[in-house]
Parts: sequence; structure tokens; C-alpha cells
Amino acid sequence: MRLIRSITIASAALGLMTVDASAGENAASPKLTFTLARHHTTNALDGPLALADWYTELRGALEHTVDHDLGSTKLTAHMELRRFDTYDFEDDATFGIGAETTARVSDTLELRGSLSVRMFSDGDDFAVEDFILGTRTRKTVLAGAVQAGRLVAPGTVLVLEAAAAREFAGRTHFQDDLLLPAAFDPERDRLRLGATLTRTAGSISYGGSVTTGLRRTHALEPLSELLLPEHGVKLHATHTFENKASMSAALGFEMLQLPDNGFSEIRPALEVTGATPLPAGFSLRGKLRAGYDTTSTDDPVAVWVRRAEAELGYQATPSILFSTGIFDERRDNLAIGNREMLYGLYGEAAWQANENLNLVLRVDLKRHRITLYDIEKRTVDVQLAATRKL
Repeated sequence: MRLIRSITIASAALGLMTVDASAGENAASPKLTFTLARHHTTNALDGPLALADWYTELRGALEHTVDHDLGSTKLTAHMELRRFDTYDFEDDATFGIGAETTARVSDTLELRGSLSVRMFSDGDDFAVEDFILGTRTRKTVLAGAVQAGRLVAPGTVLVLEAAAAREFAGRTHFQDDLLLPAAFDPERDRLRLGATLTRTAGSISYGGSVTTGLRRTHALEPLSELLLPEHGVKLHATHTFENKASMSAALGFEMLQLPDNGFSEIRPALEVTGATPLPAGFSLRGKLRAGYDTTSTDDPVAVWVRRAEAELGYQATPSILFSTGIFDERRDNLAIGNREMLYGLYGEAAWQANENLNLVLRVDLKRHRITLYDIEKRTVDVQLAATRKL
């Protein structure tokens, strides 16, 4: 709770300073956006035992861009707080800062570098039948990346990228210190190299990409150190139509390896996104995705994900938008042999009250089934959110 209070005070002070700065500077002043949302959920603990609660969510983002001779540097800070009325051991807090610099070295070469640090305080629970014990784990993630984009021919760009991240995991602390702190989450290192070639001709762009990476999961009893090389090859294309409809697609293969035990697996990778306006103010958007999720902590190796989603929108007036959507997601845990099936639908009404204020009322209905333990979780979440730009 001390962390949440500290970040709340800091964010409030930061907001006041930003407002004062904005009043006396030009368009280059820092930009502050924050969202305050009030939720009611029927499943606060996200478990088979559905316990209802209210919670408040505050998100804020501060951005400032400084121009220099070769380009610009963007400084960012963001935070997210979630506080439950009753089950406060589920409270979460996230805070991060970052910097990104772009330098145009010549007419054909642009360089970009970024650094970021993110800190997490995750509240969760340890449940045995009807006994529930709150837990809290703190993590810190340091990340950096460099990119070089070169115009190799008219309309053709080659982008080379290198990225690295380190995740530091703290010990898990238990509610009221009923148990001694314990290490449940290992530390992780990630390295990634990639190259993307894209050609643009009018409203069509197409190309290909190759990536290779390495994830190292540090040893944590009883598990030993795990090295996981990752590789990918994809073709991609994007097309924008005259009626403002658009479609993008990426198709290829992804490969995972475990050198210590000879495991190697190749699966297809797919991502298709489309959006189109319809008559009478309606619009339609859809997305299909299949591929590995190697950032998830649900499985020591990786999760094979397939997800389909669709959304229908209706622009009732220039400032009022109604939308409804549905999704179906399957997640196969490769190491532990579990499948998760998630289904959901939502309805949303958004009102752009003015240039800087947006109000949203949203209802989500979700169903989550875990086959390995024969667990089913159902959740209804209702939220009212206000987003303000300064």
C-alpha cells in the first residue's frame, strides 16, 4: 500500500506541474493524459470462486519531445494503479520511464535508440479451497533497443534492429507475514535481432522479415536454467482501399529450440487485421492471430496462442460511438500440457465531450476454462472511465 500511495502523490504533483507548464509554453510543452475508471467485477480474485468487488483504476502518461539538430528525443513516463475496495491484497501498481532518440544521419539513413525501466507491484492470492491468502511480488524490467533504417532504393526501406531486456523478480510476500517470503518467479534475460525489408508502391506495401532471439530463464529451485532460442521468418503486406478500408497480413513460421534436451518445434505464424466502413455510420474490424507467446509466465517454455476477434461500431453522432465485440482465444501451454479457452464479448458507449475529455461506459462478459485442472471462471466487469488530456 505504501507504494501505491507514494506513486499517487507523485503523479498528482507531476500533473500539477504539467498543467502549470502547459499554461506558459507553446505546443512543445509536455503532454499529460490520464484516465480514471471505476469498475464493478463479479470475480475480483480471477478464480473459480467468484467474489464480487469494486475497484478504482488510475492510468497516467506524460510525454515530452525535445528537438535537436539531427532529429528529436522523446521522454515518457507512465503509471497505472488499481485499488480494490474489499480485497486490497489484489491491488496492483506499475510505473515506468523511458527515452527514445531519433537521428536522421542522412537522406537515406535514420537511427533510433531507446531505453526504459518499468517497475511492477503485483497483488495476487494463494487459494486452497475456501482459504485465501494474499500475496505481493515486485518486479523490475530494464530494456533497450537500437534500430537503423536505410532507404536502399526508391520506396524500399531496410530496418535492422537489436533489443535486450532484463527482468529482475523479487520474492513473493504473503499477507500479514503469515509465511516467510519465497522466490517463485525466476529472473529472465532476452536478446533479439531482426531485419525487415519493406517496399511501398502507392497504397500497397509488402516485404519480409527475419528474427532470431534468445531467452534465458535463470535457475530457481527445483528448476534448472533454461535457454530458449527463438527464430521467425515472415512475409507481410498492407493495402489501403479507396473507401478507407484497410487490410494487413503477415504469414510465416516460428521456431523454438531447447538445446539441452534436443527439443525443436516449428509452427505457422499468422496475423491478419482488417477494418472497413459500412453504410449508415457503421464500421467493422476484425483480427486473426496464431503464434507463440514467449513472454507469458504461464509456462516455462512458451504458450501457443490462437485468437480471433471482431468488433462492430456505430457512429451515432460525431461525438458518440457505440461498439460491440467478441473474441475467442485458445492457449496451449507447451511444457505443462494445459489448454486455456477464453471467450468474451463486450459492449461500449463512448462520448467525446470535447477535444480533451472522453467518457466511456463499458460492459465485459468473459468465460475462462482451464482444462488441466478442470477449472472454469466467469466474470462480468462494468466500468465507467473518464480520459482527460492536458
